[in-house]
Amino acid sequence: MKILLTLFTMLVMITGCKKDENSTNAEKGEYRMIITQSGDMSDFKISATVTGGNALNNGIQDADGKDLGMSYSLTDAESKRVSYTYSTSTDAITMSCVISATCEDLTKEFTTQVEVFFNGELIDLKTREFKGKDTSPLAVSYTQIK
Repeated sequence: MKILLTLFTMLVMITGCKKDENSTNAEKGEYRMIITQSGDMSDFKISATVTGGNALNNGIQDADGKDLGMSYSLTDAESKRVSYTYSTSTDAITMSCVISATCEDLTKEFTTQVEVFFNGELIDLKTREFKGKDTSPLAVSYTQIK
């Protein structure tokens, strides 16, 4: 499923871009997502993917500025951190994040919160509580339109 989601996101990003910079309605800027989690994360199998950039040569970076490409699937250990941050360069047109989780123990739960910033301004806040075998993903995707 991660592969299909990644391919779909990349297809949308690539087909939505033309060589003429003035032909797009997407406003370019820097996206940043801060993901915080609390609860029984260690009991869950968590799948998390972050994508974004300008669909040409700039993708996403981790909190240390390491370039991760246009799409990055977090390792199991990375997806279970209490907090993590990813951002784009200043000429990005989109950024998205998909997180899904499942656990055999129906009494276990954890909460994920995603704060989304565009050019330093908070534009959205999403919260999702994962419980047991509930596999509905938390999916956030943003493109600013002029």
